[in-house]
Amino acid sequence: MEGKIVHHVEDTVTVAAPVDTVWNVLHDVRSHDRVFGPIHEVVVLESSASHQLVQLTVEVNTGVVHTWVTRRDIDSEARVIAFRQVRDLAPLVSHMGGEWRAFPLGPDRTQLVLTQDYAAREAVNGLVAEKFTPEETEKVLHGVAQRNAVTELESVKAECESRVAA
Repeated sequence: MEGKIVHHVEDTVTVAAPVDTVWNVLHDVRSHDRVFGPIHEVVVLESSASHQLVQLTVEVNTGVVHTWVTRRDIDSEARVIAFRQVRDLAPLVSHMGGEWRAFPLGPDRTQLVLTQDYAAREAVNGLVAEKFTPEETEKVLHGVAQRNAVTELESVKAECESRVAA
């Protein structure tokens, strides 16, 4: 990614659920199409105790659906899932990755942290994906990253807290 501007976004939420509940929701990628509204389909291509290769079909913007492959590196002891898109990136994105981290705040509370690192594709003839200027692309990507982070954190929080209440 030499020469590219990589942006870093970090968001957190406190979940009224034990860290194991939060971890189970994060780790169970097969249920993410139910937990995360924008995800239409999850296909696990490869899986082991330490990684998952997953094809996701996701609505990234209203009415705009993309499919890509993400590698998830799993550290169950530290409760960290590092992810990065490895194939079929969205038209505006040259790099997307990040981490989910779950920290116990006590027996019934967890701090959930989502980081995202992303970079835009290079402009060709002044436009990215033949549609946006580099400045417009940066603005669109930042908005999508922020919106998705808040939505995803709230989705995990709601799922975990409903499991605890049940």
